Amino acid sequence: MPAAEHDVTELVEAVAWWRADLPRARTLLADAATAALIAGKGGDDLVQLALIDETASRFDVDTLIDRAAIDAGIAEAVHADLDPVVTRRLCRLVLCDQLSPRELTRWAHSRYHHGSCDQAIDLLAVLDDEYDDIAEVDGELAPLVAEIRRVAARILARSD
Repeated sequence: MPAAEHDVTELVEAVAWWRADLPRARTLLADAATAALIAGKGGDDLVQLALIDETASRFDVDTLIDRAAIDAGIAEAVHADLDPVVTRRLCRLVLCDQLSPRELTRWAHSRYHHGSCDQAIDLLAVLDDEYDDIAEVDGELAPLVAEIRRVAARILARSD
């Protein structure tokens, strides 16, 4: 993937993270906007997004995202279903040991319960229940963690 395409993908991912209201979203947005600017994407709104501060209201950030998405050529992408983007990022973080497997299952379970159209995400919700059961009896978590990591890898291997 060319660097510019990667930087735009990062920006879509940052927008998805923001819209899912996940930790450090504002920083991720600013960093991704900066990377897109360095890669040659331009526009005043993209610059403003790169410089976004903690005092900007959620409404203002959302409005700025919409305008910056036009600057970056990703307007259509940021108005699509971004849940798969968030899911893939969470899976990648688990596989890079930057997020615990428990956090991934807890997110999937709270977001989708047991009603996702995606079997792998439904499996994450089931594994979250298993995590509760095993933790309750101080059981061995290693096999469960390995299974969560396998599911995360399977989700990342797909190209949907």
